[in-house]
Amino acid sequence: MPVGMMFSSTIGREARLLELAYELEEARPWARIQDVTATKQPRKRAAKKATKTTE
Repeated sequence: MPVGMMFSSTIGREARLLELAYELEEARPWARIQDVTATKQPRKRAAKKATKTTE
């Protein structure tokens, strides 16, 4: 099973490379990695510390 793909073409044919990549992803969608940093809640300790310094 391949773990990667590499396309190349002549200068000026970048649009064709993007078309090939699009077709490949449509046929075999790549797994998405969820951004866990975007869903993390602030730590309680850090929130308390910030409150103490503003009093």
